[in-house]
Amino acid sequence: MNENRQRYIYHLDELRQKKNITVKELCEVSKSSKRNYICSDRQYRKYLSGINHISDMRISEFCENLGISTRDFYYTLNERDQYIYDSIKNIYNSILSKNIKRVILLLDEFTTEGELTNQNYRFLEYCRIRFYYEDKRLLPDETIAKIKKHIPYFECDDCEAFDFVDALFLLLLAKIETTNQRDEGLRVLIRVLNNSEMLYLSAENRNILPTIYANTSLMLGSLNRLMECIEVSMKGIEFCKKYSFHKSLTRLYYSCSLSHKKLGHQSKSQKYAMLCMSNAIAINNKNEINHFYMNLQEDYKKDPFLLFYELKEDTLKMPPI
Repeated sequence: MNENRQRYIYHLDELRQKKNITVKELCEVSKSSKRNYICSDRQYRKYLSGINHISDMRISEFCENLGISTRDFYYTLNERDQYIYDSIKNIYNSILSKNIKRVILLLDEFTTEGELTNQNYRFLEYCRIRFYYEDKRLLPDETIAKIKKHIPYFECDDCEAFDFVDALFLLLLAKIETTNQRDEGLRVLIRVLNNSEMLYLSAENRNILPTIYANTSLMLGSLNRLMECIEVSMKGIEFCKKYSFHKSLTRLYYSCSLSHKKLGHQSKSQKYAMLCMSNAIAINNKNEINHFYMNLQEDYKKDPFLLFYELKEDTLKMPPI
């Protein structure tokens, strides 16, 4: 609650500045009250500093002085939250594309930390921690210590609710831990990804999850945890198809293909290899077409396009995935 109150006063003060109203002018008159002022400017600054927390009635009085409705106030606040989320998402996408100069520029330009929701704050911290780790500014142990400040690490086995930032932190933790033959983070991440009811996602942030599914499946495959890889991959495929996130399907199909191949499941392995190539072609991703063409050629010791012909009859009878 206090966190939201702090956001309210920051947003209120931003609206005050946009309307060129001084703090004194905002505070000294209450048109709907017999009083001559809403609060002292000293009290107002206590709201800004977080010493005191603003009430709904006080917000309503300030909105009247600003000439806006409380509905407009909360509406523009939500717009602001979305704008900040989009700005952080831009940093995240630049990290994924390894555009180091842009990441540094965007982080340096980010100046609205006091106005962040808890989730946006954690998302920004994730971006910073991941970038500093990948840029060798943080050692693995230092990174793990910072991650543990943002996820209920020692309570994860009992926790039943996770958001997309928790999943991102768990994936980063898992990548670091597996280099030292540890899997606490990965174990929790698998449980979360395999139980979608534990994940609380909005329409705005669910598009981050396919990459988490894909990277987790590839990690499990590299660790030869093949049945877990297939289970996570299938959950990821189900999620991607449900919400039409086709881009990550290529990697998920590939993880299924390779895991089934290692387990000796030839027909399933070839089916998912064919789906891998088909999806890369369907989304017209030339880099992925070339990448997975070479990978599958190495895996099967044949041209992957021959699989289409060899599996022609089975493909025509293939049930929906």
